[in-house]
Amino acid sequence: MDRFGQESEIVEFKKSVAQIEKALKTVCAFLNHKGGTIYFGVSDKGNILGQDVSDSTIKSISQKIRHKIRPEILPEIKVLEIEGHMVIEVKVSEGMINLNIRLKH
Repeated sequence: MDRFGQESEIVEFKKSVAQIEKALKTVCAFLNHKGGTIYFGVSDKGNILGQDVSDSTIKSISQKIRHKIRPEILPEIKVLEIEGHMVIEVKVSEGMINLNIRLKH
């Protein structure tokens, strides 16, 4: 399986965690809509690229989401191994109130 499906209103692909700032905007949009899942290590076309994963990578994603999305939320983060490639899954549920992102520190 070298394809992961396609993006939709509840699924977003990011090549790597280096795209976290763009992913934060997507998290906020998902929270204000139906919820959704972001996959790091997957190209926009759904090709599995893989992602280097460490405990600090997961912690960094979680902290950035918790610190930049208001009110604070706790995402569900999992590491998936697909055909020898590591993919990070970040799942958020629909928010109960409108949330926003702080773009400046």
